[in-house]
This record gives sequence, C-alpha cells and structure tokens, in this order.
Amino acid sequence: MAMSVVVDESVVDHEAQERREAKARVRAARGASLFDRLFPEWWLEVRLTKLKMASGSVKNNKTGSSCVLAQISTTGRRQGTFGAGKRLVALQMPGGQFTTRQATYYGVNVSPNYSDDVQFRDLTEAWKDEIRARRSE
Repeated sequence: MAMSVVVDESVVDHEAQERREAKARVRAARGASLFDRLFPEWWLEVRLTKLKMASGSVKNNKTGSSCVLAQISTTGRRQGTFGAGKRLVALQMPGGQFTTRQATYYGVNVSPNYSDDVQFRDLTEAWKDEIRARRSE
C-alpha cells in the first residue's frame, strides 16, 4: 500500500532559507578571512549603506558597482568595479589568478548556475555581518 506524506510547504521553505543563509554566512566568512590576510583593515573601505553584492556580479559588472570587491578597489575619485577588485585579489593570490569559482567560494559572487536576487541578498547580509563584527558595531 502506497503511503502519502503531507508536508507543510512553509516549513520546507523556511528550512531551505536557513540552509541558503548559512551557506552565505560561511562563504562571506571565508572571503572576509582572505581579505584580512591580503588587505589589512579592508573593512574600513566598505560603506555598509551602499553594499549590494548583486551590483558587482559577473552579469552586472558595471562601473559604479557597490559590491565588496568594487569598494575595496576604489582609489581616489575612481569608483572600483567587480573586475578591478577581482584583479586586485588575483595579484595577491598564488598563481596570480582569482577565478570565478574562487570568487564563489570566497563569497564575492554566487554560483553562475544559481545567480538570483535572493542569493545575492543573503550574501549582502552575510558580508554586512562580517564587517560589523570587525568594526565591533
């Protein structure tokens, strides 16, 4: 006899959201730790009110983006970009590369297979938490 199971979709959605947010926190923590080693006090360069990880994604890579990489690559009056920040990190990495896969692993981009606004929102919040912790806010 076949058995059917009734699942409350709100519970499933909530659990999926918690898993997604936990992944974002782990990835942002990895990225923040990397930046701590490569760029001491990098977090002083980031304006939390402007931080939006989706603005610098590969698909949205425009001048004037406000992702973490864009903000740490801003110099003087020249606004940084995702690409400029990625090159800045690459210069410090073994082998001189910072690949898209590494950018995803270190939480500065979402997987190209799953680049949606919800994941970018989770990543933005996770980065804000990392920065606030460093600022003791």
